[in-house]
Amino acid sequence: MYSIPAPVKRLFDIFPLKTYPANNHGLLEDREKQNQNQNQHRLYIFTDSHGVSSSSSSSKDPSFNPQCLKWQAYLSFLNVSFCTIPSNNHASPSGALPFLIPASSSSSSSTSSTPPPVPSHKLKAWTEKNILNQPQPKQQTEQLSVYSSLLDDKIRKAWLYIFYLHPSNFPSAAKRLYVDSATSNSLVRAVLARQLQQAARDELLRDCAYVDEAVLIADADAAFFALATLLGEREWFDGDGNAPGLFDASVFAYTYLCLDEEGRMGMSYNPLAHAIKKYKGQINAMISTPTASRAWLLSNILLPISILLFALGFFPYKPFIPGLATITDQQRDDAPARFDKVVFMVVDALRSDFVYSNESGFQFTQELIRTGAALPFTAHAGAPTITMPRVKAITTGSVPSFVDVILNFAESDTTSTLSHQDTWLAQIRASKENARLVMYGDDTWLKLFPGFFDRYEGTTSFFVSDFVEVDANVTRHVRGEMDVSGAGEWDGMVLHFLGVDHIGHKAGPGSPHMLPKQREMDSIVEQIYTSILTHPHLSRTLFILCGDHGMNDGGNHGGSSPGETSPALVFMSPHLKSLYQHPSTSRYTSTTSSEGQYLPAPLPQPEDGSFQFYKTVEQSDIAPTIAGLLGLGIPLNSLGVFIPELLPLWHDPRSQVAVLLRNARQLVNVVSTKFPHLKFTDDVAANCRRRVESDEEEEEDEDAAALACLWSKAITATTSATATAATANNHQEAITSLLTFSRAAQKVMSNVASNYNLSFLYIAILRDNQSILLLQADETLTSSLPMLISSMKKGQSGVWAGGYLFAVIVGYAGMMFASSYVEEEQQFWHWALSGWDVYLVVKWLQSPQPHHHSRTSAAFESIYIIFTLLGIPRIIRRWNQTGQKYTAEPDIVDFLAIHPRLLWALIAWSYGGVLYRSVRAIGAAAAAAAEKDRADVRKKKKVMLGVSVVAAVVVSFLFKVSFTRAQAPEMMPFDVEDVRGRWIWIWIEKISLVTQCRIAFFLMVAVIVIFNITTKANPDPRTTTTTTTTTLPLNILTLLLLTQSRAENIPLFALYHLQLTTLTTYFKLTPLETSITALIQQYTSFFSFGGSNSIASIDLSSAYNGVSRYDVFAVGLLTFIGNWAGPVWWVCTMRRLREGKQEGRQEGRGMWEKG
Repeated sequence: MYSIPAPVKRLFDIFPLKTYPANNHGLLEDREKQNQNQNQHRLYIFTDSHGVSSSSSSSKDPSFNPQCLKWQAYLSFLNVSFCTIPSNNHASPSGALPFLIPASSSSSSSTSSTPPPVPSHKLKAWTEKNILNQPQPKQQTEQLSVYSSLLDDKIRKAWLYIFYLHPSNFPSAAKRLYVDSATSNSLVRAVLARQLQQAARDELLRDCAYVDEAVLIADADAAFFALATLLGEREWFDGDGNAPGLFDASVFAYTYLCLDEEGRMGMSYNPLAHAIKKYKGQINAMISTPTASRAWLLSNILLPISILLFALGFFPYKPFIPGLATITDQQRDDAPARFDKVVFMVVDALRSDFVYSNESGFQFTQELIRTGAALPFTAHAGAPTITMPRVKAITTGSVPSFVDVILNFAESDTTSTLSHQDTWLAQIRASKENARLVMYGDDTWLKLFPGFFDRYEGTTSFFVSDFVEVDANVTRHVRGEMDVSGAGEWDGMVLHFLGVDHIGHKAGPGSPHMLPKQREMDSIVEQIYTSILTHPHLSRTLFILCGDHGMNDGGNHGGSSPGETSPALVFMSPHLKSLYQHPSTSRYTSTTSSEGQYLPAPLPQPEDGSFQFYKTVEQSDIAPTIAGLLGLGIPLNSLGVFIPELLPLWHDPRSQVAVLLRNARQLVNVVSTKFPHLKFTDDVAANCRRRVESDEEEEEDEDAAALACLWSKAITATTSATATAATANNHQEAITSLLTFSRAAQKVMSNVASNYNLSFLYIAILRDNQSILLLQADETLTSSLPMLISSMKKGQSGVWAGGYLFAVIVGYAGMMFASSYVEEEQQFWHWALSGWDVYLVVKWLQSPQPHHHSRTSAAFESIYIIFTLLGIPRIIRRWNQTGQKYTAEPDIVDFLAIHPRLLWALIAWSYGGVLYRSVRAIGAAAAAAAEKDRADVRKKKKVMLGVSVVAAVVVSFLFKVSFTRAQAPEMMPFDVEDVRGRWIWIWIEKISLVTQCRIAFFLMVAVIVIFNITTKANPDPRTTTTTTTTTLPLNILTLLLLTQSRAENIPLFALYHLQLTTLTTYFKLTPLETSITALIQQYTSFFSFGGSNSIASIDLSSAYNGVSRYDVFAVGLLTFIGNWAGPVWWVCTMRRLREGKQEGRQEGRGMWEKG
């Protein structure tokens, strides 16, 4: 009807019109995917995921928009099957997300069958009608309506400001999620960003003239507190609190996004998270379910059961025979007693080389060895090599239990008493009516033998700072007791000296205090031996010198290293000289009769690095040996064997056979108690053919059956030796047969006493795993699997972190199946840390790098990061060699020991770093003070806090110098009296170490108190952040840990802080990555400080800092802090790793560039 003008027609001919198909409500998937989802509700939301997310993963791909996340959570609460589809406001029929397209009632794919969309303002009515089947809309209670205003007004406004308007967050959070994902055009992005911020600003200015961040955060904090109060003890907000509702979904949406624990939002400044976490325990109660609560309860019931079962399997049953052994008159006549009294002198931690080596201070004892008046041995002390179990082994002849490790540290323990068990002490008391025992020294004997001693004085074994008084309190009784005769005369005297052990714990076996202490102990040996020679009433006295255990190169004990298991054992008496005239000792001694020397002493250190001087015997052999020499009954539960080198004290061979036969019969009694089915008869043929009367051929039973055969052979040989016409060969054969049986029985029963019940152990581990799995009763584990698989396909870094953690857990569990791996566990954690640091470096390299003013600054920054994360761990790894295989290898501590100036330079650097960071934190704390304070008040608080911090650091450093000078002077680079200002040291020396340490501790507490007063009284929310409230306390904690650590380990804290600064400056760790970092660093730092899985690595050198006497709580706490200083430090840095990035970035900003 109308003609098109020619020019226009020509234009349309050149550019013809093209009609595109209409958009279908903003669906981003193609038609095929749309058809596949016709039968499922589709929720269109803002999300940073791509494509359609099924209902199984919808809750695991949460929206970054509070309104969208609210409906996403609510539909999940109602168990609605739906999928989420990424969209934007332009695709919504109402102009706002979210909106829902219900599932199609027909399988047809035609558009006409697609239900109309449900906009966001109609979603509540739609769910009530179609999901909850409520004919009438449910009205929200008046109370919840009031509290809803808190979400929609107070919390929403704070969220708008922090997310959209704060300059630290907008580029990395709101702009990235809303603008950058919408277009790639820079001009369009700029316009959209401006519009987005303007919209948020307009909403905030609707009710006020200007935006005040402090007011917004304070209002949000108050709102969260009100919500926490409303929730109370209930699980949910809506209704009666038994089921989640729409209000719960609203609360979840804001708390989840504000917390941002996964780091998805990209907010570098987030005070809302700090506000929420104050009430997180209450608000997050909604994530619990009744099922999970019941599972939690059942899990906590199973856990102690598994611990009990494990203990039953780990501490095996040992056969126990009650009562006291008796000895008949005939047995006394066959082998009469060689001694009437015994002096049993224990020098705690007396390692064999302390007595026998060329460097020994026991000159008199070595002289006795050379002249034949002393018979030396190296006693094998099995693990655990600590005092209580070793004293039990010495007195009962049995194998101790690891339960005694715990009881050994319990100063007030009385459950470990031996008053009702058979010991050689009990045998002495029972040998005659008026037998007397006296004891002076370690009060462990008083705990083990209450009421046994007529005269005694106990000294605590845990006050390791005392080298002098602890032994002087024993020595002052010796002369008087040696002179006692008549009515007060004793039959047994026990002396237990602790000085050598204390020196080892404080400064190691190489301490300059060690040799003088050895000479002191040797002088006591001389005093006692001289009294035996000169006092007629002591002429038949057996004098025994021994160590309960040894010590390792660090001066500690408890494990099974050669130094710990090799104490000295010396029998002394003038009567022993007759041994060397007997031919049976020629194979043991190296006699040189012409020179009057029988055994060489001292001896050089064995070339194999062991501590095996002379012959090695079992420590349990002491009990039957003392019993035989004193004519006492052998303790019923003894597994010891009489030391054959002492047999020549009986010149009659039949007496020697009688001594060994009595010992063998006692061992038969012990074996029969454990294996009642065995028949120990004289029939050699029958016993050697007999098999175990059991369907299961266990190695343990086979060994026991072999004992019956050996016993029959021994009895046959003994019968021939006791015949009238017995020859010397018969006697020798009987002695050999009895010793063979006794040693075999000792080996079998020792293994029985130390074998684990694997069935109980397996059941305990199974129950423990069940308790862990029950914690996943809310299906969080199974519901995470789809997310895990999806994330792996997308290559998300969180999955790599989770996978690494899983690999570490599996690897660590696998290590438990080999003792060598347990002994060298530090290798596993050092490798785990190296792998994790490589992951962090790769993550940093792949992340966008900030702009630098020059390439040089960028290069230095890269070098710094790589050095702190990859170089420092290598240094830390070689700081202390620990474990079993490499503990004697040279390490950095050994290097610093011969270069003390370098060591103290590093120590000064560590203390200086604490002081510098603390002073910087004071400024932040003062700024966080109440705004209403006057300027002069704030200045006074700042000065008071600064003075206390400086005083605490200086006093702590001076205490460490004084402590090291007193305990390990070889580590001092110079004599402090020769330096300028020596008058200071003259004054300081007048103050005891205990007082100095108490002053340091007091100043640390004063700093914390003043800091709390400064920052907690009416804090200014605009300036009080997590950083300001954690930096100074962390530095004071570091100061405490420096005080409790050995001097050579102090520089480790400076290296750790370099790593912490790097992690908080250049990395944004997710909660999972933070946990993994802290976990691996905790384990690694424990071993880096010299710790190990051996009890011997427990360090008591700082256990009495500031303590003048033993106190179980104070000493226990200080021991824990000293031994776990590294793990404690890393645990306390977790908050900084997760929330302290602001300060880290401020510290790191400009580190490599100016301006």
